[in-house]
Amino acid sequence: MRLFNSYNRIIRFFSHLTVAFLAALIFAGTFTLSPVYADEEDDAVDFFFSEDDEEEKEDPYAADDTGFTNYTGDVDIYTGKPVTDSDSRARSLSFVPIKDGSTYDSENAMFVYTLENGTFSCSVCDGMIVTNPVYLKQDGEFNSAVYCDGRKVDGIPDAVTEPGSYVVIYWDNVTENQILTFQIVEKETGRINQYIVPQGFTVRSVYLDGEIQKNSFGSVDLSKEGYYEITYTCSATGVEYYLNVTTDHTPPDVTFEGLDADNRARGPVTVRGLQEGDTIYVLRNDDEQGKINYQNQITQDGRYHVTVMDKAGNSVSKDFIIMIYLNVKGVVFLSLIIVIIIGVLIALYISRKRLRVR
Repeated sequence: MRLFNSYNRIIRFFSHLTVAFLAALIFAGTFTLSPVYADEEDDAVDFFFSEDDEEEKEDPYAADDTGFTNYTGDVDIYTGKPVTDSDSRARSLSFVPIKDGSTYDSENAMFVYTLENGTFSCSVCDGMIVTNPVYLKQDGEFNSAVYCDGRKVDGIPDAVTEPGSYVVIYWDNVTENQILTFQIVEKETGRINQYIVPQGFTVRSVYLDGEIQKNSFGSVDLSKEGYYEITYTCSATGVEYYLNVTTDHTPPDVTFEGLDADNRARGPVTVRGLQEGDTIYVLRNDDEQGKINYQNQITQDGRYHVTVMDKAGNSVSKDFIIMIYLNVKGVVFLSLIIVIIIGVLIALYISRKRLRVR
């Protein structure tokens, strides 16, 4: 019995010792483990930001002790400075390379052509046809010029609106190079029979008078007359472009009255069949601007090249010669001279006869 009581006391002692140990362990975990975890977390955060601060302070473009820059990474083509990963990602979103050699600036909706001494920006790329104004911008010091249908435009305008075929060039003391070409057409036009979309662009849809047409994805046949709705997309940027025009390929129906079979006239030449919006260009003797009166007549003698152009850009030309002739005024003037001469002769005759009688 005594032995059994001793055994029970030993069991109770170890039970109390176990409970005390567990209580102490819980107490230690509450007041010591949590601060240690927080300290470790703070240390890790401080270390992370200290490394970033050091990286931001480093200048990859700084010169070394010899005065040269030891940098082998990517360089921004616009600033000449190194490109970081974040800059590269931002640049890739706003500047997209296009197949004609330009870079599309999505923020300003401009195609940027990088040259040796600067950049030339345009709201259209090489080969585009539009009906709206085209915006231009030159940055840098280099020689450049804009031509419309072979005629040089004054300076580099902010925008061009006149219909025609445009060429933009730049040059130095050795070479002359083309930057891009584009066309501006009227909304009713006869200037284009086919539209070959620029490199890297794809035709999405073509409608003629509301009916969908087959297309080759790279060009549009505009030889039929009617209203075209063309949608095409830049593969690099995903931007959609539209060209809505009415094509008219019929030249003006005019006639030139007063000419013989050899295109010669011995009197006025009259232009018949002119319509509203038609324009007449008269060239006399190769280099002189000729005149046409309110009756649409050309009256002065000479060698002529006359062109009639309608509002769609269709034209018809005629070459002819007006021989020297007498009009009503000329006949009256010549008759007056003859009368005067006859009068003088009669007066002389009478004078002589009187002298003989004496």
